Amino acid sequence: MPKPSFGCLTCRRRRVKCDERIGTCSNCERYGVLCPGYQDRFNVMLRLHSPRNRDLLQAQYSPGMRLNDGQLAENTPWCQQSRHSADWNSDNPRRALMIDRPLHLDSNDVALAMFYSSHCVHGSAVWPPWHLQSRGNGCLFAAVKVLGTITYLQKWSLPDGQATIRRGYADAIQLLNVALASPSEAQTDSTLLATMIMSAIETQAAPNQSSDYWEVHTKGAAALLQLRGASQVTSRLGSTLFFQVTKFMTTACILSGRRIPEELHRLRNATRAHLVDPAHPVWKYQGAMFRFTDFVAETRTDVSKLETQDLQHIVADALSIYNELVAIFEGASSVWQYETVPSARFGRMVDYEHVYQTVLATQLWSGYRAAVIILCTMVARISNCLPSQVGFDTPVKQFMHKAIEIINDAAVDTIAAVPRPTPLVHSSATAPLGYGHDSSDGNLTQHAPVFQEMQPDSQAIPHMHGCPLQWSVYYAANCEFVARPVRECILGILEHAAKTMQIQQWKISAENLKLEFQRVPA
Repeated sequence: MPKPSFGCLTCRRRRVKCDERIGTCSNCERYGVLCPGYQDRFNVMLRLHSPRNRDLLQAQYSPGMRLNDGQLAENTPWCQQSRHSADWNSDNPRRALMIDRPLHLDSNDVALAMFYSSHCVHGSAVWPPWHLQSRGNGCLFAAVKVLGTITYLQKWSLPDGQATIRRGYADAIQLLNVALASPSEAQTDSTLLATMIMSAIETQAAPNQSSDYWEVHTKGAAALLQLRGASQVTSRLGSTLFFQVTKFMTTACILSGRRIPEELHRLRNATRAHLVDPAHPVWKYQGAMFRFTDFVAETRTDVSKLETQDLQHIVADALSIYNELVAIFEGASSVWQYETVPSARFGRMVDYEHVYQTVLATQLWSGYRAAVIILCTMVARISNCLPSQVGFDTPVKQFMHKAIEIINDAAVDTIAAVPRPTPLVHSSATAPLGYGHDSSDGNLTQHAPVFQEMQPDSQAIPHMHGCPLQWSVYYAANCEFVARPVRECILGILEHAAKTMQIQQWKISAENLKLEFQRVPA
């Protein structure tokens, strides 16, 4: 069966390779024709793995090498296979390395090993295959295997690796759809976890429309949160998933310019009854980010076309939200703070770096900086439109005058927050844009719980890390008020991360920023 093509219709008809470039492919641009766009990857993959095509695919990619006598290598004793080889002779120095049977690594074990080493916080729990398979209808195990296999193929090779991913991807989608269609399965932790992992798959692997599919899965996870109700936060796993999904949903809403769904606001209010401490940084962070996201959606317009009175209200609201963001870490314990140490890693650009104690603290600080940059960028634009600032209160005026300074401070701190590369044995995903100079969280329970834990988990859970640092890097590099050398340094960080980690969403962000830089003179 031929390899599936995701290119545009014009290239497929002409039987030429399509580069699937964002907007229009280079072939259509070269010949001056309108690019018709690209196929939906979900539809192609699912059509490819219909029962009939699945049988054809398995026949084409049957395991084992075919020998001259028609036997399959997989069914031939290892010693006989070796003697069929042209390298086999009594004088071959490599003969001493031959063994009597092949070393076989189970594909499930390989996929899980890559999932835990590259996508989970170092030091968190590890679930064996049998434990993952026993949870739910199998959609969680299927999603984990796909993400782990994709990560493996980005570093090494596997026989029939791409075919394995395509089969696994189709299986994961189908199992997840079955789970979502079941009222009981839809509310399980495994289904919600599987939905989040599918978001990670789209972010990392899909070369076309990855952001669209990531948003679909994120919205699906948010809908599952609403279905599960407020009591879900009374277990450690439920609380973790609640905050992780709402964080992803916040990012999706900011990128699309939409408000936080009202159902999530109501769900947050319903969980107040289970709070241990309303001053917990995680709780305050979620509230501030919800308010900030709604503000961004409501003010998504050209400020130069607004009346002075409207601009005054916008800046006053922005100052209130900024103060709420700053208050997230006020009075918090030392585990939420970071240490500033001298460093020569970034040349003369930044002479220090941040050292965070925990992964969670780094995530919150990165999200905080992204919000501050977006918020103050809007205020700085308004300040340029209203140089006189007549009628503004004194605190508002001061905020407008300091907006650009705040932006640049946050941008420089974003550079300082990029951790040192960590060994592959810990977590390769934390190397360029990770969440601490030591990827291990040590004791993952050192943070006090946000909610009363009335449903203790029977087993510790693997902690997946997200990618909030990407967005603080992206918005800092994309802000016109950040000094050009700082922006170029930050863009280099994003490009290096996209290349090193091969995360497609970051690559697209870096490409868009490079195009923006080319349009604006230095």
